[in-house]
Amino acid sequence: SNPSFNQEQIVENWDSLKSDIDNSPLINRATQGLYPPGSTFKVLTAIAAMQNLTSYSAFTYECTGEAVFNGERIRCYDSNAHGTVDLKKAITVSCNTYFAAVGLEISAEKLAEVCKAAYFNQEFGYELERKNSSFVLKPESNTAEMIQTAIGQGQTLVTPLHMAMITSGIANGGYMYKPYVVDHFTTYDGKIINRHFPEVMANSLCYEPKYAEELKNMMVSVVESGTAKNAAVKGIKIAAKTGTAENSSGDDHGWVIAFAPADKPKIAIAIVLENSGGPKKAVALVKKIVEYSAKAYAF
Repeated sequence: SNPSFNQEQIVENWDSLKSDIDNSPLINRATQGLYPPGSTFKVLTAIAAMQNLTSYSAFTYECTGEAVFNGERIRCYDSNAHGTVDLKKAITVSCNTYFAAVGLEISAEKLAEVCKAAYFNQEFGYELERKNSSFVLKPESNTAEMIQTAIGQGQTLVTPLHMAMITSGIANGGYMYKPYVVDHFTTYDGKIINRHFPEVMANSLCYEPKYAEELKNMMVSVVESGTAKNAAVKGIKIAAKTGTAENSSGDDHGWVIAFAPADKPKIAIAIVLENSGGPKKAVALVKKIVEYSAKAYAF
């Protein structure tokens, strides 16, 4: 989380830290920062499509760069026309018009079910101060609210920690795990006590593991030929999804979620860079993190 502060000088600097409302250094953005997820949310829309559309693999949309749905105009990035788009291509190139169309096919109720399973609007327990991610779409929501939510805009808000959990849920075959900080305690004589064991959360991100596997392959294509090509690391298969979150008070925020190696995951990543204008810098950071982690974890 940045900006941070010197923990060794917190007492003498307390008044200035507390009054710094412009930078808010006391807020842990990883667990307390609430951001629109941008196109990273499309992984959840994709899961909803796979679980609720009988022929989701055959569902295509002709993208001309923009479209109007019941009076609501949606544009793809730079109004790029993606042509005939299926779910895999839509994830790869982050096609807004496809996800707006598929969102209307799914319905608000079905998308809400997936977000409930992913622990939006719920406590999931964590040792540090945190905020709950918010999903407000209702069955009676109008078309504009539906399609904005389906592409990751609208009123949905998430923390970076929660997006990391969702990302690891995809990597883990559809199962989300409860996050924790301390792995174990060690006594003065080296004995390990109170070891923390991974705990699957009550709800599953995907009803069937095959959906997580399909989505993983789609996210791999994002790095191989899509919006996160600059995250590629030679010899390591990486799965990712980029996002640009509109920000009414300044430049857009840039998002990337990722995990690696995609075929045997060791790490999950969620990055949001405030006011970065888009995901370009965050994509470069994913590359550095994977390169470092490949040495640290020998993968």
